[in-house]
Formats: sequence, C-alpha cells, structure tokens
Amino acid sequence: MDSSYNNPIRQRINKIFDSHILSDNTDALHSVSGFCSSNSAYTRRVIVNEIEKKDMLVNKTVLTEYNKVKDKLQVLLDSLSSLDVAVKDMSRRLSDSKNKTHHLITQTTKLKDERKKTEKKQAWVEAFVQEFQLSPEQNEYLYNVSVKTPLTHNFFGTLSHIEKLYSNCKTLIKCWHQTSAFDIMETVGLQQEVAIEKLYHWTIGACLSTDSPNNALVPTALAKFQNRQVLFSNIIDEYSSARKATIVQMFIDALTKGTDGSKPIEFYANDAKRYIGDILTWVYQVIPIEKENLSTLFKYCNMPEKNQLIIDALTNIMEALCPLLKVRAELILKPDKDPLVLWSITNLIIYYKDVIQAVISNGHLINTFEELLKKSEEVFVITLDSKIQKELSHGVKAPPVDLNPSIVVTDLVSFLRDLLAIMNVSHNINTADRKLIITHILDPLLHAINETACHLSSTDMSVYLLNCIYHIQCTLSLYTIMDEYNERLQAQSEAQIDTLTSEQASYLVANLNLGPIYTILQEKISGPLSAIPGMDTSTLKTFLNKFDMFLVSPDVYMLPQLNLLLSHTHKSLVKKRAFEVIFAIYTQLYQAVHDPLNGYAEPHTIVRRKPEEVNKLLV
Repeated sequence: MDSSYNNPIRQRINKIFDSHILSDNTDALHSVSGFCSSNSAYTRRVIVNEIEKKDMLVNKTVLTEYNKVKDKLQVLLDSLSSLDVAVKDMSRRLSDSKNKTHHLITQTTKLKDERKKTEKKQAWVEAFVQEFQLSPEQNEYLYNVSVKTPLTHNFFGTLSHIEKLYSNCKTLIKCWHQTSAFDIMETVGLQQEVAIEKLYHWTIGACLSTDSPNNALVPTALAKFQNRQVLFSNIIDEYSSARKATIVQMFIDALTKGTDGSKPIEFYANDAKRYIGDILTWVYQVIPIEKENLSTLFKYCNMPEKNQLIIDALTNIMEALCPLLKVRAELILKPDKDPLVLWSITNLIIYYKDVIQAVISNGHLINTFEELLKKSEEVFVITLDSKIQKELSHGVKAPPVDLNPSIVVTDLVSFLRDLLAIMNVSHNINTADRKLIITHILDPLLHAINETACHLSSTDMSVYLLNCIYHIQCTLSLYTIMDEYNERLQAQSEAQIDTLTSEQASYLVANLNLGPIYTILQEKISGPLSAIPGMDTSTLKTFLNKFDMFLVSPDVYMLPQLNLLLSHTHKSLVKKRAFEVIFAIYTQLYQAVHDPLNGYAEPHTIVRRKPEEVNKLLV
C-alpha cells in the first residue's frame, strides 16, 4: 500500500488533480488510460514524460494569460497616473477659476435680486395698465364696430370699462399724479367719444327699425346717454318718429284690412256708432302697448323725471293718429244722422277722452278729442233742433178724443227717454245736459202743447195738459237731476188740477141743484130760512133725496173728461177736492137746518145724515 502511494506517477497525477486545473477528472483519467496499456517501467516513463509535457504546456498557458493580465494592469496603472495628473490639473484650474469667478457670482446674485424687483415692478405696471388702459382686443373691437361687425353685449362691457378708467383717472388726480392722470384721461376721453359716437349711430338705426321694441340692446344703449341730454333727446325723437309711422300704418291696416282675422273697421262705415266706437277703441288699446314699449325702453334709466319723459314721448307718438282720427270722425259727424246716434257718438268721445286723459293729461290727441267733442255737440244740437222743429213745425196736432198725448208728444217723449238713457249709461247727467234738454226739447214741446190746448174747452184743456205733463213727468222722474224741472211741471199740474177741481165742483153743484141753496146760505138774510122759497122743507127733502143718490153712486155725477185722466192720482185729487166743496156746502146746510132760528120743524127728519157720516161716505 505504501509503495503504491509513493509511486511517482501517482504522485504527479495527484499533483495535477490538486492543482485544480482539470475540472473534470474523468477526462484526465481517460487521457492517462491511453498510455497505460501495460504496467512497465517504460510505460511509466512515457507517462511521466507526457505528464510533464502536459504540465509544462499548462504552465506556459497560465503564464501567457498572466502576462496578459499584467499588461492590462499596467495599462490601468498608466491610466490612473494620467487621471491623477488630470485631476490635479483640474483642481488647480478650478481653484484658479474660483478665484477668478467670485466677482461674477456676486454680480449674478445681485442681478437675481434686481430681476425679482423688476418682475414686481412689471406686475405693478401690468396692473396699472389694466386699470388705466383698454386691452388690445377691446381697443380693436371698439374701432372696428360697424355694419360688418355688429354691436353686441361686449361693446357695453368695453364702454363700461372706459367709464371705469375715467373714474380711476379722477382718483389718480386726487393722489397727486396729475400729469399721468391727465394724459390718460385725454386718451380715455378720445376712446369714450369714439364709443359714444358709434353707439349713438347704432341706437338711432335700431330705433328706426320696426322691431325696435323687441331689441334687448336698445334699452341698455339708451341708458348710456342719460348724462348727454342732447343725444338722449335726439334718440327719443327718432324713436317717436319711427313709432309714429308704425302706428299710422297699423291704424290704416285696421281700417282697411282688419287685424287678427277681424273685419276691417271701414266695413262698418254705414253704422256710424260702431264705426266711431271701433276707431276710438283701437286708439285706446294701442296706448298701453306703446306705453309698455316706452317703459321697456327706459327700464335701465334712473333719472328722476323718467315717468314724465315716458308720458311726453307717448304723447308725441299718439299725435300721429290725430289727422286720421279727425278726418274719419268728421266724415261721420254730419247733420243727416239721427240725433240719438250723434248723442251716442258724443258720449263715446267723452268716455274715451276721459279714460285716455287719465294716461295722457294733455297734448295734441286730447285737443283733437276736445275738437271732435265740440264738433259732435254742435252737430247734435243742430240735428236735434231740426228734429224738434220738424216735429213741431205745424204745431202739435189736435189731441185724440180720449185726450191722451198726441203722437207727436209721445214720440218726442220717447225720444227724450232714449236720450236720457244714453246720457245716464255713458256718464251721470250733468247741468249742461239738463240745460240742453230743457232748452231744446222740453220748453219747445210744452209751448206747442199749450198752443194746442188753447183751442180746447177749459175742462178738456186741463185734462189734456195734465195727461201730457204726467207723460213727461214719468220719464223725468227717473233722473234726480231733473227734479227741479219736475217741480215746475208739478206747479203747472197743480194749476190745472185746481181748474179741473173748480169745473168738477161746479158740475156737481149744477147737477145736485145746490146752486140756489148755496147762494141763499152765503147771503145773510134776516129771518128764518124756512120761509124763503127754495129753502122750504119740501124743496130741501127733494134735494136731500137726490143727494143720497149721489152718496150712493158719486161716479155718476163726475165729469166725463175726468175718466180720461192718465194719472189715478190726479183723478183722485180732483174728486177729493170737489167732494170737499160739496161737503162744505152740506155742512153749512146741516147747521142751518138744525139752527132753531131758521124755523125748521123736526130738522133730523129733513137732514138725516150728519156731516161726519157724509164725509166718511165721500172719502
């Protein structure tokens, strides 16, 4: 065993294995196995030589590789030496540069501080420019506004900015920066004048458009001219002129074409009342529309006299309708119309004048209404006088047999009733209306009635006059303002009632044979009445028998004309007063018969009824 371990070949092989050159023992053993065909000294020498050769070859290879490593290390050392030299040179140069650039760094730091200050100043300048100058975009837009570049809300923003700049300049002046402030104010003033001029021309053009009330920018534009009275007035005048032309055209269209599917007003030209009524209604309806348009136009204005300016502009606009309104009305206001129609038109004019005057207190339109009212009243009076004169030209015809008012009287009273009804519906009857009715209708009518009644007998005249007056009173009693005239008529009625009472009393006295008895009773004769002819007992009994028949049927002894009275009150009053006369005579007779001095035997058998009983029967 020891000899095997001491074998030189084995030792060399172990040495090779221990050298770790061969990583794979299998290959080494395979190579060695080719030399060991037999275990002899020669073989062992051969193996030893081969192994030594292999070992030599390996060592040479290792040496070659180590030489290469050495060369690389030498190159590295040379590079490190060069780097060391370069670093030292750089360090030296940096030290020199540091010494040289110290002043530059100090100056750079100073420049940085100055840059910060400059940036702050620039921010201040930009803020100043923003507060005291228009932006380039705003300036370009301001000068380019025209037909091709229409005016928008941005323009008003620019104009407001200009006004703000002007206000800022005033503040700047107060802060003792007058020079710069005045320079800026001059520039801003020029820009403002340019803006105002362009806005003025645009506003004038917008007002001339028929759609101006619907343009939302026009009220905003108008508000910018509040402090420029001349321009403001010119704009309002142009707007008013444009609206004048518009409403005149609208009025003509309403007259000739109709509106909203309705027939044209001219279609009713033959119906004078409706024609004038439709025209006045249209005029009245257009006023609130125009006033609303003006209120919209002035809505951004805050001047104290704004409401008065709106009314003045409205008055100016409505003046355009005056010529057309006057011409159309005067074509209708002719004397050939019925007085009732003319009076209805007069009251329509009065009504619409009052309601329009509540909005427009004065002006050409109100003056036109007053002229038309005067014209209408004049034509009405002429037509009324013509009608009354025509009706009464030949006098009131003889009354009917029943003494009722004649046809002329009833027609005129019916006309008066219709006239009063029209007056009362449109407005309360005033003193002027009352005077007109009395002067032009009632007085001529009563005069004609009296002329006709003069040709009748006294009784017929009284009945006829009472019937006519009663017919008139029935109409006038509905209107309190006619109470004074009613009192005059009542006084005339009382006079006729007195006349009729006298006639009725005379008629009763004659039919009852009370005349001689009444005469004797009135005469103061000495001696007893029973001895006087006509006052004897038999005569008195005959009279009293007839008087009893009268008490039973008093209507038989009434005047026939009394039954023709229209008023039951008049009839009752005449009867009552006539009966009072008869009762007074009967009372005197009763007292005379029961007077012992008159020598009547058994007076209670002669005059059986006491005055109280007779009065009760008559009442």
